[in-house]
Amino acid sequence: DYPGFDPETYIANGSAKGMTDYIKFSFKKGKFIDGVETFRQRGTNPNFYSIGKFQKKGGKDSDLNLVAGQPEIRQYYNRAYIGNDLIGLNSPIYKVTWTSPLPPPPPPPPIV
Repeated sequence: DYPGFDPETYIANGSAKGMTDYIKFSFKKGKFIDGVETFRQRGTNPNFYSIGKFQKKGGKDSDLNLVAGQPEIRQYYNRAYIGNDLIGLNSPIYKVTWTSPLPPPPPPPPIV
């Protein structure tokens, strides 16, 4: 027998992998939840901020690094949701060290 689903004690899960152009998120969605909301912390700010809700497999973080060309440690956690309500407990924090692509160069000045 499987224990009953308890939305107060459910623990979300998640992982991330640095790709060339973005960080890819993965999670296993149980049959009782609608998806997970992913929260991110980076730089010297100790707070975590929501970067989106994901319903299938995960999403991606393609925000450029705070300092161009410098590796950046990003920490994430997930929280499950049903409808519009977060439920249960945060996933364990998972980390990725990633260097985003450099921003594109500015366009050339117009020819006059």
